[in-house]
Amino acid sequence: MELIKKKIHQVLSGSTGTPAYSAYTMNILLTTNVKDLGFFDVYDDPLATGATGTTIITTTYPVTGYSKSRLLELRKYTINPDLAIKYRTSVSPTVDGLDLTKSITGSTTGTTLVYYLSGITYHNVTPTGTTGFTVFSFTGVGYNSPNFINKPIYKDEAKENIVVAPIVNPDVFIIRQSLSVFENNYRLKDLKNLTDVLDYAGGGYFNIIENT
Repeated sequence: MELIKKKIHQVLSGSTGTPAYSAYTMNILLTTNVKDLGFFDVYDDPLATGATGTTIITTTYPVTGYSKSRLLELRKYTINPDLAIKYRTSVSPTVDGLDLTKSITGSTTGTTLVYYLSGITYHNVTPTGTTGFTVFSFTGVGYNSPNFINKPIYKDEAKENIVVAPIVNPDVFIIRQSLSVFENNYRLKDLKNLTDVLDYAGGGYFNIIENT
């Protein structure tokens, strides 16, 4: 903890020096050091590691809200105005499609199209004479969600300050020998005499051995 001090001059009113009430505004800059703990690991078998804890009770809950229309994602490549042909159809939230059994068309009060996408139910409501809107709804699965790990976790000190997954570069090229073993012999075809051999590449390419 740091002690912050600041001098404030008191404002006096009149000749008697009676203290007056005044408002003071002070800007204090606070700094902090944040240490990112990074990744946590999960005990896949808590009983084997001796980890204990309280089992989380799973609950379900309804989720509703407003969104943009996603009906175009069910549109087929056809100009037929019949909804059964124009869109993919379905009667269950587990299958993407337009539910014709629950949709209302041709009503004097407006049109309501009910369709399903990724387990979410959408209602495209277009009242007569007003701007339409879209309502979505689904049942949350709570801790049964695949995005939630309902297991004990622990911190590996070797992984502190690691905030992103390691990047593995698979583009590793191995330069293999692609030249013929007779390459040196091919180079000799342009050399006419021993002097050319000695002078080739400054004399550092061919190894001339004197056998006399």
